[in-house]
Amino acid sequence: MENNLPANPDAAAPQNNRPVSNWWQSEWVGTLILVAAFLPLTLPNFWAGKWRHSLFQLALWLAIFGCRRWAVLLLIPFYLATPILIFVGQHYGPADLDLLSSIRGCTTSEKSAFLQIIPPGYFGFYALLLVPVLAYVALCHSTRRRTPAKIRWICWLVAGGFLLNWGIDSYRLRWHGDTLFGSVLVQHVGRYQPLGFPVSLALAALDADGQQQAALLRTQFKYAATSAEKIDTVVFVVGESARADHWQINGYRRATTPQLAEFHNLISFSNVMSLAPNTVLAWPFIFTPKVPGDSSHWTTQKSFISAFKEAGYSTYFVSFYLDQNSTRTDPLANIVFDADTVINGLAGSVNKSTDPAMLPTIRQVLATNGPKLVVISTQGSHTGFESKLPLTYDFF
Repeated sequence: MENNLPANPDAAAPQNNRPVSNWWQSEWVGTLILVAAFLPLTLPNFWAGKWRHSLFQLALWLAIFGCRRWAVLLLIPFYLATPILIFVGQHYGPADLDLLSSIRGCTTSEKSAFLQIIPPGYFGFYALLLVPVLAYVALCHSTRRRTPAKIRWICWLVAGGFLLNWGIDSYRLRWHGDTLFGSVLVQHVGRYQPLGFPVSLALAALDADGQQQAALLRTQFKYAATSAEKIDTVVFVVGESARADHWQINGYRRATTPQLAEFHNLISFSNVMSLAPNTVLAWPFIFTPKVPGDSSHWTTQKSFISAFKEAGYSTYFVSFYLDQNSTRTDPLANIVFDADTVINGLAGSVNKSTDPAMLPTIRQVLATNGPKLVVISTQGSHTGFESKLPLTYDFF
């Protein structure tokens, strides 16, 4: 009887039944695709140097969404806001509750003007949308549709470790006027992108009641200030985007303040440092008794302008953007409207790009009779100045 069995059984086995190893179908590649899709959204955090917050948000995102395709698809709305968030992060700091509350209190024309100062080049970041699109296509062709439970548990532990560390820090610092949960949510989760934007939007919506409570306390606040002998005129100037160590009158080597240097009775606060990098956060510390470490978003005290009013002074606020009829309700407006008279110094000027255009209005106010406080808010080198000022201002 003839033996028909092959001498080598392995040689007769069908070749297509052998397992094929594709590295791009591996578990780690699927996870790396998710990481690559998420990381571009953390670009707004770059200027704050908060890589730990970016890592926390990445870990939280991987832990929450098991389905990888959904994890990528839900990132696309964040990409749509990325160009604006990058611009805000670079020039104003994190797009957090304080900034959103300020924008909410602005008029429609002011909101429109803000969007107009964003250089068109920032919208080139929309090219980053290719990242989640390509990631989604790659995941559709992958057999690894879900993130393994082991990786998700590790991510939960990482995210939990960050929250625990921040909670301990917040408890140590004991943020004034805020709960432990609120300080962690506002100071850490709500300040950095991408998850900080929806968190801050939600907090801003819930903050309306806090605004009303603060407004009630402000109406009851009194300095009980008096003055037997009054100075005829007190002028207080607050600038925008100007560092004290870059002023000639404070020892800077370049002639940045040649005309101010001619005044011998000028007081320059050369050793004073702002407690915040943007106007909406810094002004309450400058104008009111708000103490360092106070993280409340709405001040419950009036500004020193009210103290002058109580002492019998006429008070004026001259700026480049607000007048008596403004409907703004943000923290800046609360300070400005402590003054008896609010004047837009550029309203009647043809050249509305420069601070010197406010001088005629300022001179008129200074010529009024009686003791008075005149607060002048200048735009200085506020963001967007390079596109408004003439080239003659481009000294350095």
